[in-house]
Amino acid sequence: MSSLHVEGVCKSFGGLEVLKDVTLTAEGGKVTAVIGPNGAGKSTLANIVSGLIPADRGRVLLDDIDLSGLPAYRRARLGVGRTFQSLQLFSGLTVRENVALGGYRHHFGGRHGRRRAAHQATDAAITRLGLDVLAGREVDALGFGQAKLVEPARVLAMEPKVLVMDEPAAGLGGDGVSTLGPWITGQAEAGVAVILIEHNMRLVMGIADQIYVLDHGILIAEGPPDVVRRHPAVLEAYLGHDSEDDR
Repeated sequence: MSSLHVEGVCKSFGGLEVLKDVTLTAEGGKVTAVIGPNGAGKSTLANIVSGLIPADRGRVLLDDIDLSGLPAYRRARLGVGRTFQSLQLFSGLTVRENVALGGYRHHFGGRHGRRRAAHQATDAAITRLGLDVLAGREVDALGFGQAKLVEPARVLAMEPKVLVMDEPAAGLGGDGVSTLGPWITGQAEAGVAVILIEHNMRLVMGIADQIYVLDHGILIAEGPPDVVRRHPAVLEAYLGHDSEDDR
């Protein structure tokens, strides 16, 4: 199983330091949650891990491979998958076509066996997220809760080694969260290193193996859920307050 390591990552925007010497590890087979109040830098961290923006200092490693400096598409080829806070779907395409794009990395070389693997991965992802009856429908015609499940299915079709999920429960009702939770734990059980960025504390505390807490770009606590939920600094900075968004 693969693991992802963030070592001493720093990031500033226009003189504002958003991440300050952040170090964490997401192990294969486990759900690693990153929580914190608005503006804590959680989404910035996700963007650095997935290669959308560079770190000012520090590095990101997939096992012993240094990902620093690699663009997002090369990290995806190596097995780093990502979902986003806002829907990132391809308008005008069907659910199946959107999910099939996740199997793209199976196509390299153009061999028939790889194309077959991509189709099989697409079908399995659609079934796993319960999207079979919607597979032929254009994503524009879906309700929000249905559309929200297409992106995880697309990432699943990648068969990632690392899965970064940025607030996947945002906007979902109880049924959607109930579907999402077992799916996330299922990815970890399959050996994926899951990084879950989430404000839904019921979900986080129910499925996370390890939690890192960010506040103003600084890691203020880490540990299993039972330890983090009682940490005085975490209670003061976050768990006693409602939060909706993050940078």
